Amino acid sequence: MQITVRPEKIKLGEPPDATGGQARVHGTVAEAVYLGSMTQVIVDLPTGERLVVHRLNDRLDGDEVQAGDRIVLHWAAEHSFVIPAAPALAGGGASRGGVSE
Repeated sequence: MQITVRPEKIKLGEPPDATGGQARVHGTVAEAVYLGSMTQVIVDLPTGERLVVHRLNDRLDGDEVQAGDRIVLHWAAEHSFVIPAAPALAGGGASRGGVSE
């Protein structure tokens, strides 16, 4: 099963409330790109996928992430959307423009 989460819904650091309702993953920062009002953080997950996080630049604590940092990401479980599996094509071949290859 695969899920998707909007980048702005993902938070960096441990969830403030450990009572549940939060999805959490660990990863390593691959890149942090300053984009004016936000920073785009690209995180490599242990599974090989990459996760993109949009973090508003409204923090005054100077808690910036850099490539190579190990971090925890979390989001509210209700912000996760399941991506349905693609149905297998009949006959095992892909078709393009109505022509079977």
